[in-house]
Amino acid sequence: MQRRLIALLPLAACAAPPAQPSLSGTNWRLLAAEEPAPTLQFTTGSQGLSGAGFSGCNQFMGRVVTGPDGALRFMGVAGTMMVCDPGSDAQEARVLQGLNNVRRIRLAADRLEMLGHDGALLLTWGRG
Repeated sequence: MQRRLIALLPLAACAAPPAQPSLSGTNWRLLAAEEPAPTLQFTTGSQGLSGAGFSGCNQFMGRVVTGPDGALRFMGVAGTMMVCDPGSDAQEARVLQGLNNVRRIRLAADRLEMLGHDGALLLTWGRG
């Protein structure tokens, strides 16, 4: 009777890349921001993951699409249209532009960094 040995590869070698931690149910506050600081909350509903918050003067919301290796995009960002003072206007423009241009995130326990298509840091949020 012949015996055959079969080499088994570690299962980790065949596994899919690790999924990024869920953002659903997390709350964030923009770091290095003028008061009142912009906020961001992620929730999951019937349409999937969404992000909503305060951009410095107005409220905003949009659908969030995630992918492997920290890929993330905001889709269809919309907001209220109150008249803002010049300081709030500038901060709001930076927040909304950052959300529209984010392509990837880096997530740590208390920090969420949003990066553009070229890897440049756009926005940094702290747990809030």
